Amino acid sequence: MNAWYKIARFLGKIILYLGPPVLVLGTLPEGPAILFCNHYSFLDPILLAIILDRRLWFLAMPGVLKWKIIGWVIRKCDWAFSISPKSQFSLRQAIKLLKQGKTVVIFPEGTRSDSIQIQNFKPGLALLTRYAKAVPVAIVGTFECLPRGRLFPRRHKIKIIIGQPIEFAADQKNAEIVKVAKREISQLLGQTR
Repeated sequence: MNAWYKIARFLGKIILYLGPPVLVLGTLPEGPAILFCNHYSFLDPILLAIILDRRLWFLAMPGVLKWKIIGWVIRKCDWAFSISPKSQFSLRQAIKLLKQGKTVVIFPEGTRSDSIQIQNFKPGLALLTRYAKAVPVAIVGTFECLPRGRLFPRRHKIKIIIGQPIEFAADQKNAEIVKVAKREISQLLGQTR
């Protein structure tokens, strides 16, 4: 874990301590894992990196890394790498990390949702499931806290629900993997309603 990552997590823990509680249900499996999550808010990756006791690498849209302050922090912390529909580089980088026993996080919707409805999943997740256990993670409350278009967060309880790992068959089709993954996230979110 690099020094910038440790500093960012420490500062984040202080900020979270002053805010509403974040409840975590479930535990991550040992060994390499690809975490796939619903995506409501800018808070989603930040909370996962701070709360989960595991060094995480995120797949992010190219534009995020270009933002002045946030992009600078992400690059310094080695928090994320760019995923581009035009390039397979980031997927190769993710595969390399998984083969080294690391944990990679992907938001299969590709962007933040405008509502609490889950959007269609992109196929990149299916490629990564060949190299590690796929772990569904549902994030609840960030839409109410900081939805798309809102500048400042409002206080709201947040839950992070870690589901059971899924090991897909080597010959399973990408479309089927994506369908199962979306269903798993929907079921986890349904437990909170």
